Amino acid sequence: MPLSPAVTQSPTPSASPGTSPTPGATPGPGEAPGAQSPVRVNVTFVAESWVRIKADGRTEFEGILTEGAQRTWTADSQITIRAGNAGAVMVAYNDGQSTRLGAPGAVEEVKFPTDQQAASLPQTPPQ
Repeated sequence: MPLSPAVTQSPTPSASPGTSPTPGATPGPGEAPGAQSPVRVNVTFVAESWVRIKADGRTEFEGILTEGAQRTWTADSQITIRAGNAGAVMVAYNDGQSTRLGAPGAVEEVKFPTDQQAASLPQTPPQ
């Protein structure tokens, strides 16, 4: 029984009720994502996971993304990713190497600030 409908090829991530979409969310593949932003995360899903993405304190997306989904978010100061299945979420921070957000099935919240040294991805053994 699915938990809720999956969010798939939406051109821009939805905002939470009471807010409107902001430039922090980048449209689908092939579109220029505002490379001038100090914080940029490219997210790829290797399995289904619920996620909440906050850019500069504003919720940019909250929902379930399925295996194969890819999204990019940008912010001026910080992006926070919270995932219900952290092992399903691969994150490339500021165009760096893609890293698993956490262990499969684990709930993780990771902050990506402008200072790349301050980001703290959980250490997970290679799969």
